[in-house]
Amino acid sequence: SSQDESVNDVIRRACLIYKIHPSDVLSKVKRRPLIDCRFLIWHYLSKKQRLSPAEIAKLFTHDRTSVYHGIKKMDDLLVTDQEVRRCYHMLDRSMG
Repeated sequence: SSQDESVNDVIRRACLIYKIHPSDVLSKVKRRPLIDCRFLIWHYLSKKQRLSPAEIAKLFTHDRTSVYHGIKKMDDLLVTDQEVRRCYHMLDRSMG
């Protein structure tokens, strides 16, 4: 579907920004910058593409509580972390 293509596009573009392989961001590995990239994708899918935490959780084989926490954490990072903010804006611009 076009939504699947759009989700894959977000993942691919975010991974390019972070220089991470998409299979790593879809894994359960918990180390930065993987976590930042994953949370950034979740936040983008939630805020810009209106996917629910449950829908995002299904795509990433995480539970929706983890996704909700990641989105909240990204809300904080976007305020406090200039590098995360820069990456988010790069993603947003690249998505047009």
